[in-house]
Amino acid sequence: MKGISLVAPLLLLAGCASMPGLPTHRGGGPVIASTQWRCPGGKSFRVSFTSDGANVAAAGHNYRLQHARSASGARYASGGIEYWERAGEASLHGAAGGPYEHCRH
Repeated sequence: MKGISLVAPLLLLAGCASMPGLPTHRGGGPVIASTQWRCPGGKSFRVSFTSDGANVAAAGHNYRLQHARSASGARYASGGIEYWERAGEASLHGAAGGPYEHCRH
């Protein structure tokens, strides 16, 4: 029974990756979820999650990030760009127009 509970989420994600009609991002699979973050000082950025990472759009630039280890929350990073979401807040470091801190949706 325990083996089934571990495999079920992976099968669900695999099914999402092959579903026709889902929007896709350049350099990534179908979009599973998308969130607009608003930060103090009028800054904002968008994160779209795919089955194999996250796409971040900030200040007219797009970044493709890979899942990264995190002690808490969801963290994605690549090439000096880091997106981290935890406890209802998000931060984005290394991206154009940043840093983006204490952002909420």
